[in-house]
Amino acid sequence: MRLLFIFSFLWINFQLFAQSLNDYQRAAEEAFAKKDYFNAAYYYDIVLQSRKKTAIYYQSAEANRLSYAYQKAAKAYEMVRNSEDKSKYPLLEFHYGSVLKHLARYEDAAAAFSRFEKSYTTADYYQQKARQEFLSCNYANTIKDKPNDSIIIVRLGDNINSEYSDFSASEQDSFIYFSSLKYKRERAEDEKKEKGNPKRLIAKLLRIPNPYYINPASPSSVPSDAEATFLAELNTESDHNANLSWAADNKTVFFTRCEGKDNEIRCDIYTAEWDFSLNKFVNIIKLDNSINAVGKNSTHPQLVYQKELKKYLLYYATDRAEGLGKMDIWAAEWQGGYKFAPAFNLGATINTIDDEVCPFYNLKTDELYFSSNWHLGLGGFDVFKSKRLGNTLWQNPTNLGLPYNSAANDLYFIINDNDTSGYLASNRVGSMTLAGESCCNDIYRYGYKSDKKPPLDTPKVDTPLLVVNIPNKDPKNPATPNTRPDIPNTKIDTPTFDLTDLNKMLPLRLYFHNDEPDSNSTAATTDKPYEYPYQDYMDMKKLYQDNHATQFAPETQPMVMQQISNFFEDEVKGEYNRMNYFFDEILKLLDKGARLEIVIQGYTSPRTTEQYNKNLSMRRIASVKKQLFIYKNGIFLKHFQQGHFSVKEQPNGETLAPKGIADAIDDPRNSIFSVEASRERRAEIVVLQKK
Repeated sequence: MRLLFIFSFLWINFQLFAQSLNDYQRAAEEAFAKKDYFNAAYYYDIVLQSRKKTAIYYQSAEANRLSYAYQKAAKAYEMVRNSEDKSKYPLLEFHYGSVLKHLARYEDAAAAFSRFEKSYTTADYYQQKARQEFLSCNYANTIKDKPNDSIIIVRLGDNINSEYSDFSASEQDSFIYFSSLKYKRERAEDEKKEKGNPKRLIAKLLRIPNPYYINPASPSSVPSDAEATFLAELNTESDHNANLSWAADNKTVFFTRCEGKDNEIRCDIYTAEWDFSLNKFVNIIKLDNSINAVGKNSTHPQLVYQKELKKYLLYYATDRAEGLGKMDIWAAEWQGGYKFAPAFNLGATINTIDDEVCPFYNLKTDELYFSSNWHLGLGGFDVFKSKRLGNTLWQNPTNLGLPYNSAANDLYFIINDNDTSGYLASNRVGSMTLAGESCCNDIYRYGYKSDKKPPLDTPKVDTPLLVVNIPNKDPKNPATPNTRPDIPNTKIDTPTFDLTDLNKMLPLRLYFHNDEPDSNSTAATTDKPYEYPYQDYMDMKKLYQDNHATQFAPETQPMVMQQISNFFEDEVKGEYNRMNYFFDEILKLLDKGARLEIVIQGYTSPRTTEQYNKNLSMRRIASVKKQLFIYKNGIFLKHFQQGHFSVKEQPNGETLAPKGIADAIDDPRNSIFSVEASRERRAEIVVLQKK
């Protein structure tokens, strides 16, 4: 059962009581068999510390791919590709191409799919999919540098998004309704307790005051840290409840309820009514077999009034047997009450041999928006739109492109009633995750930028608008260790100095304000350790919000403010905390006698000359290096002086800045204060290796 389509990604906390390397391998195999891919990948990593066998690398790659840890999967597949046993794995190049595509390495992915096509001769799904993915990678290469600059997308706050999956957001009155997969499922009284008592998670329906809602009678906005509350009547103790949508009458809702556990889950569509006098949902009814085909999954409902038919149609996704592929989009005419005419498939223009999910119909344009992992796109699932010409007649789907889509999975796209904003769910880079790189969906809000930018008088030099002095500060040093599943303290035969886990933390990205450290300087070095420009930078969050957000339309400004806040808290501060933890872990290895080298790269945004930016990137490297050598009263110096520790420098300047980053000196609102430009002003610790 593909839970991604029904609610989102689910992790099971499998408890292990093994005491040997063989038991770790058995635990990995058992977790994989249960489709608990995250913990399978974790245990395979432990096994690989001592057993560097091709078969284990392949299983590790598969587990990481299926738990959306694409970087780790790619490295493991590469180990298999370089082995003498690679011929034993006929789908190797296919899966390798899939993870490269998710990493936006489109040319490499296309080459992998091409190699697979030449070697794989069976006329089946994989052969067709490889050809489609090859074309998709070529298409992605043509649009990856052409984002729609009129769109801004911001991740919603932590009072909505969690380490688990959060998805299916919509607005109704002054609330945001959404689903979250973070709640513990209680075992029924007659349900057998399984070995290890694994934690099972269920999805629940919630709502939260909408911070973007503007009431003409009371224009003050809702606090952005408001708490979410359950939709008590719609949630059950042991079932998944998700994917709520409102009908046009503003009182009828449709939602999905899924029964069962793990991969035996099956979903049906329910309806309910909002009783204004009782202030709660009533008349909760499961739709009949015309919608919920027996033994199949039905989900993602939306009831729409079709003007030319003068009738209502319920659009939804299902894997019923009469479909064209896996999950297809269907529709059925509502006949009043709880009755629907027989459902019909939207046809081969929309549906494919793969998955089409999350339909959203825009009444104002007669266009269907949906997600597909077959039509040509940038990642796994992309969002597409198609103009309706008839019940089963549609224009060819159009990819929405960047920034709506990414190299990850992009789902649950909707447009708000105001036509200028909406929501989607994505596990793109920047989403909060329980573990790994991109396991879980977060909810994002999009809006349109204002066409008019107010004038701003500014010095036409690459200097900050705020004079930055070195404060007499004692920077905080909170360490943030990684969370891992509980495992026993087992002594296994591993190499003395294994760097695998530490390199999984890289790259570390350490950010700077514009032209810092030491603005207006052509020097290639600095005396400032990173903690000083870091603290100054964190103090500028409001300055960035005020300067960047005011150029946008009023309803978009809160999104821009949130986007900048997320950048400062999650990336600037988060990476600083990870740096301190990383330094502590290096020290442990050095104290045990390891000989190590790290590589630091420097970057700048493209606002001035190439030589100036190269020197600036060298100053940023020097600042991080200085931080390293003052850390814990200079504890690294003795290892450096003994020749056991060294630092390699790679100043890149602006040469690797992506196309489209604002660089106009007279447009500091975007070339200085935008998140896109801010991400380019950094130093990165990219490699930890043995000397």
